[in-house]
Amino acid sequence: MIENQNIFLTGGAAFIGSALCRHIVNSTKNNLIILDKLTYASNMDSLKEIIRKKNVHFYKGSIGDEVLIKNILKK
Repeated sequence: MIENQNIFLTGGAAFIGSALCRHIVNSTKNNLIILDKLTYASNMDSLKEIIRKKNVHFYKGSIGDEVLIKNILKK
């Protein structure tokens, strides 16, 4: 995997998404942008070991929220 990239992952607080988030953060030097709607399938506890790292940015919201997505991508 190429290092020092921005990776944008949706559904990052769900079971498989959180496992992928932990893998990315623990095995690369990439910036990780996580978007999750935090519904019944989400569990923020699954991100607790990585959520405070400086290369991890979490946003609560939906991929269908055009304004939110545009703002995240501008950052």
